[in-house]
Amino acid sequence: MPTYRFCPCCGGALRKKVVEHHPRLICSKCEFIFYQNSKPCVGGIILKGNEILLTQRGIEPYKGYWDVPGGFLELGEHPEDGVKRELHEELGMRCKIKKLFGMFMDTYGPSGDWILNIYYIVEPTTKIKGATDDIVDYGFFPFNKLPRKIAFPAARQVLNLLKRAASD
Repeated sequence: MPTYRFCPCCGGALRKKVVEHHPRLICSKCEFIFYQNSKPCVGGIILKGNEILLTQRGIEPYKGYWDVPGGFLELGEHPEDGVKRELHEELGMRCKIKKLFGMFMDTYGPSGDWILNIYYIVEPTTKIKGATDDIVDYGFFPFNKLPRKIAFPAARQVLNLLKRAASD
């Protein structure tokens, strides 16, 4: 987690103080409380029989690894809108939400920022146009032949749960 030293409001020095039972960074000048929260992310689970669509990352972290398509939410964006936007950006497709699959905690990149991953099972409403944005490839994989290089622990957790459900 990055360590911040200065207030984003007035530039004063930040100091640690327990507020609301948690250690927080507080500005020594204007008393702004610098809340550090998990960053929200979304993922779209696209299933075809006993196969799942995965995308190959074209950027760090985990460049070249496979992942569930998705990404970070924009400020004020509803997670359902975010997963639709991300799938359109990454695969050129439109989809509808079928159901919320679950929420999983993880960390992101070298800074180790905490992220909250919100996964939805989605159904495509248009064809996939191809890999765009920050992915270089995509493909459907059977649960018994998933790629070895899966990008994030949360994605591996989701895939393991889906694999278990598919075998029941």
